[in-house]
Amino acid sequence: MYRRFAVICFLILPLSLAVCAQNQTHVSIRFIKENLATVPNEVVNIPLFVKNHNADGMPVVLEIDNPDGWRLITKVELNNLKPQEQKFLVISTRIPTTSAVGKYKLKVRVKNAETGEELADALTSIQVNEVENITLQLIDSPENIRAGEIFRAHYLLSNLGNSEKTVFIETTNCDVDGEANVQLKPGETARISVVKNTSEELAATQKEFITVRAILAGDIKDRVFHPLFIFPVKSHKKDLFFRYPVEASVSYLSSNQNNNYESAYQIEVSGNGFIDTGSKHHLEFLLRGPNNANLSYLGLYDQYYVGYSNKSLELTIGEQSYEFTPLTESSRYGFGVENKVILKNGLSAGFVYVKPRFYESIENEMAVYSKYEKDEYNKVAIYAVQKKHTDIDDPAYLFSLSTSFRPFERTTMELEASRGFLGDVADNAYRANLNTQFSIFNFGGSYNYAGKNYPGYYTNSTFYSASFSAQLLPKINVGVYARQDFSNAQLDTFFVTAPYSRSMQYFLNYNIASQMYLKIYWRESERKDRLSAEKFHYETRSLNSQFSHKIKRFSCSLQGAYGKTTNFLLADFTNKQNTYRVSTNLGYQFNTKHSVRAFGTYSNLNSFVTGEQRDVTAGMSVNSQIFKKLKASVYLQNAYNIDDYYRNRNLMQAQFDYSITKNHNLILRAYNTLFKTETENSEFFISATYKQKIGVPLKQIVKAGDVLGRITNASGEPMEGIIVSFFNKSAITGQNGEFQFRSVTPGVYLLNIDRSKFAIDEMPGVSVPLQVEVVANEEVNINIGITKGAKLTGKFAIKERNSEMLQVGNIILELKSEFKSYRITANSQGEFSFPLVIPAAWTLKIYPNSVPKGFEIEKMLYQFDFKPGDQIDLQIDVSARKRNVIFKSQNISLSTKGSGGLKTLSLSNASKIEPADKEDEIFYSIQIGSFKKRVDASSHFFKGHGFDIEKQINNLYKYFIGRYSSLQEAIIENDKLKKQFRGAFVVKFKNDMSVNGIDKQ
Repeated sequence: MYRRFAVICFLILPLSLAVCAQNQTHVSIRFIKENLATVPNEVVNIPLFVKNHNADGMPVVLEIDNPDGWRLITKVELNNLKPQEQKFLVISTRIPTTSAVGKYKLKVRVKNAETGEELADALTSIQVNEVENITLQLIDSPENIRAGEIFRAHYLLSNLGNSEKTVFIETTNCDVDGEANVQLKPGETARISVVKNTSEELAATQKEFITVRAILAGDIKDRVFHPLFIFPVKSHKKDLFFRYPVEASVSYLSSNQNNNYESAYQIEVSGNGFIDTGSKHHLEFLLRGPNNANLSYLGLYDQYYVGYSNKSLELTIGEQSYEFTPLTESSRYGFGVENKVILKNGLSAGFVYVKPRFYESIENEMAVYSKYEKDEYNKVAIYAVQKKHTDIDDPAYLFSLSTSFRPFERTTMELEASRGFLGDVADNAYRANLNTQFSIFNFGGSYNYAGKNYPGYYTNSTFYSASFSAQLLPKINVGVYARQDFSNAQLDTFFVTAPYSRSMQYFLNYNIASQMYLKIYWRESERKDRLSAEKFHYETRSLNSQFSHKIKRFSCSLQGAYGKTTNFLLADFTNKQNTYRVSTNLGYQFNTKHSVRAFGTYSNLNSFVTGEQRDVTAGMSVNSQIFKKLKASVYLQNAYNIDDYYRNRNLMQAQFDYSITKNHNLILRAYNTLFKTETENSEFFISATYKQKIGVPLKQIVKAGDVLGRITNASGEPMEGIIVSFFNKSAITGQNGEFQFRSVTPGVYLLNIDRSKFAIDEMPGVSVPLQVEVVANEEVNINIGITKGAKLTGKFAIKERNSEMLQVGNIILELKSEFKSYRITANSQGEFSFPLVIPAAWTLKIYPNSVPKGFEIEKMLYQFDFKPGDQIDLQIDVSARKRNVIFKSQNISLSTKGSGGLKTLSLSNASKIEPADKEDEIFYSIQIGSFKKRVDASSHFFKGHGFDIEKQINNLYKYFIGRYSSLQEAIIENDKLKKQFRGAFVVKFKNDMSVNGIDKQ
């Protein structure tokens, strides 16, 4: 039985192997590289192997399934596969420009060429990566407009990349007309328009630079920049006087302080400027009254002062803030006098006296001082000060020595030391400031100290601040900052001392990207109210962060803090609490005229003791140019931070500014304000101010006249929009064809007209540039008519006896009128064409010396009386010059012998036969150039002069200007031409041949 089973297996096994062999793949395809990557518009090469695993050869065909739109660069053929043969193939395909980002499949098949049976297939993927290509093109834009018109330009924005993009359109000196964010699919384009409003009040031609940028993810992808000229439409006369600037205003003030309505009027006159044309004498003054100090937020108390200065003297008298030194008297408002004398060597000395107005504890102060200033950074000063207090008999005396210097290029220091005496008691004060930068490090610090018995501006005070930072990487900056403020200052009663504070801060700043910043810092701080009824005294330790970013027109700033606060005004065990604070500031710029900002804060600081503590603060502000002459700004806030109650806090503020004319303004203001130290009972203020700018004439410095004109066409109708240039100024004609140039300095100038809007055959009826003489205090009227020009063309031709016309060239012609002349040279075919000329009487002159040797022209002058639109084609005949031959007697005897009695001339005698008109012709010309190759008359070398004679001498092409009968005449002209041609010299010609150069004569 086992034998039978073995026999059956032996018979079945070969049969199974044969069946398996029949099912085995005859052909295989293998890609060498998988997951290829490329970009649009590139050629990608795909290598692969095709192998025949069969023992027999076979005819095959290769098929390639490309993604839609893709095309093969080369034709790949596969005809026969031999037994066990493997072939290497490369498929090259170009990626279309419009192919979007993504993976694309490419399939390859091998089929039996005879039966069509598919023998093998394989699939590969090709990754098309992203390509960004945003372009911006200017379609149309006016080059110039008139003041008051709206400028409008159009651009074509194109996405030539392969992914959908949102492009932001950013502009300078114009606004986008419509949405600034434009979404484009691959291959898509969009039309963009920009606009710009202009003011009719424009006084002079203005050149604006219009810029439009296409921005993608904060990067500028393309930009278009072009200039725009804005021409004034109103007449503005130049001020002929030197004026002193003065500003006068009258205000109506009102307030509801303490629920009582109060109002008042106030007048103010001020001036600030030089009182001489050489800017040597400066005058400043202010006159304001009557007194309205009860409307104190506006700060409009009465004030009167005047100040004068020149390079040697400074003098001030009246009410203002006077300064001595930061330690002795930082700022004291009152009635005073200051006189300072300045010497040429950097030394100065002065005297100051002031009677305080708002600080009643001081009766008066005076000081004498001397300074030495080497330059802006290196100075030294010494002060001696006396203070007379109202409640102390003995005056206080203070002495101060201060200096500032710059020991190194990036290091500055400032020092002050002072000692004060009050009776038998004396004390000191010191001040120091340092700022330095070295390598990647920056350090800045200040220190102020005043002893408890020091009788200066500060007493019993200590203030310091210091910061140290290092720029570790281009985008990373780290550092530490410390500060303490404990200052007792003799401030005027209009101010309140800031609270005591100290803080320590460790920070890290990271510049994430362009206009994107992140700041992280640990902060330890203490703040204490220094008023008698304390509102706060707390200490906080917190981790803080701040993020700011500007995206196109949107800007944002986010701040956060988390930590723990100890409130020292609460009982123990209840005075510690977690602290957190979140604030935001968001802004949006609609365009150059309108913007809005919103802000808010949410906090829990456990810092204050008050009946109504608010934890949420929110508000917004708006700035808008409503009309051309009206500006407005509004600020609103729902609450306030009690921490800031030592300063004024606005809950509402609005201002409207209307420009009636250039020098007249109307301003309306309104405030709702919490005063310093107040937490309740806000007060409301309204003011209306009319302001006028006045220029007081001191001296007439300019004499000037006016130029008025009008441009009309051939039918007498006005021509609008024609640009006229005059004395480095430009104007554009209005609807009546009028233009004007006001306040022009007397003199002779050239007026020119832009012909870009003329028809091709039109031109001004007068010669331009037009010479215009301006006379002081007079008007010059110019009327210019536009007419059709006349055209003269023609050719030279040689007329032979058989009437066959031959051409001759390079002859010089000049067309001349009373005011203008044109000199040209006919071309090698004898043709010539003059520019368009004004219809008038003209003379055509042909230069004889330029006529080719051996030819002559009977008529060398032509007279023309051109009419508008004339087109004359002139033919000038050139004929061969006739020569008469004279046989001179050489003792020839006649005889009947020989050959008819006529004796044959010998060779020597024959050589003496010459033309009857043969004479030595001598003239002079000016050689301006010599070249190895011929130079065309249009070459830049000739600088518009051209040339009159061209000679080839000694293998050089030499060029000459002019034909003069006398040497003296040639020398005079040579001196003129040397300004343009440095190597010009005079050459003598005899019988049309150059003899010698006589440049030295």
